[in-house]
Amino acid sequence: YTQVTAEKLRKWDIQALLLSGYGTTWDQFAPERVQETLRIIRETDIPTIGFCGGHQHIGFAYDTPSAPLGPLSQGSEDPNPRFGEGMTKEFGFTQIDILKPDPLFEGLGDRPVFMEAHWWEVQDVPPGFEHLASTDVCRVQAFKHKSRMLYGVQFHPEAYDEEHLDGKTLLSNFFRLAGVT
Repeated sequence: YTQVTAEKLRKWDIQALLLSGYGTTWDQFAPERVQETLRIIRETDIPTIGFCGGHQHIGFAYDTPSAPLGPLSQGSEDPNPRFGEGMTKEFGFTQIDILKPDPLFEGLGDRPVFMEAHWWEVQDVPPGFEHLASTDVCRVQAFKHKSRMLYGVQFHPEAYDEEHLDGKTLLSNFFRLAGVT
């Protein structure tokens, strides 16, 4: 991520950006190393979607903090202790609630199911964005910029299987909206 520049994206004729998740927490990022990425997120006209950590990166680019979901409540079982041990998390295929219709969710109904693997969250909808989806555990599951094709989703649509195809549908919708065939 530290080697990508807006100039390289233009040179490579990139048609869509997908910002993936990662295992690094926000306190481990050196602000000076992510400035170009944040500038690209704020300024590019390339259709962009962020998944999980990429969603949080979009929030960060718009001065909206991310933080852990919090510690597990007493007596709760940790679904994956190797990942954010002792922290509240969403892990596995999870139903989300669509709050506002959007072409990104076309054909998915009001409660699609996506893979979740996070214990951090964007704490609010960034200024200039619309709140699209939520769960009981994580209020900001999806948002989109009001004037640009810039989406963030806390879940992982790229992690789908034959029993859970909503992620595949969402990705197809995004690429269709982006004009990528």
